Amino acid sequence: MSQASIASTSNNRIMCYCGLPSRIRVSTTPQNLGKRFRTCPNSLRVGRKCGFWEWVVEDPVTEELLGFSYELNEMKKKMK
Repeated sequence: MSQASIASTSNNRIMCYCGLPSRIRVSTTPQNLGKRFRTCPNSLRVGRKCGFWEWVVEDPVTEELLGFSYELNEMKKKMK
């Protein structure tokens, strides 16, 4: 069983191991560009994160569209 499957849910919200509602972030790596994942809300704070992390499961078409949308937004930023 993976660690992510041990995280709890509260009122249909996925909670991290700290007991806080997880946050959805977007991957910016070339391999997973635009793919969404859940993480501990403290994930950017050194020493305070619990290590919770999991991909948001979406259908392949939605994932592809999110990737294109992210790429388009990045191109727009570079043109400014």
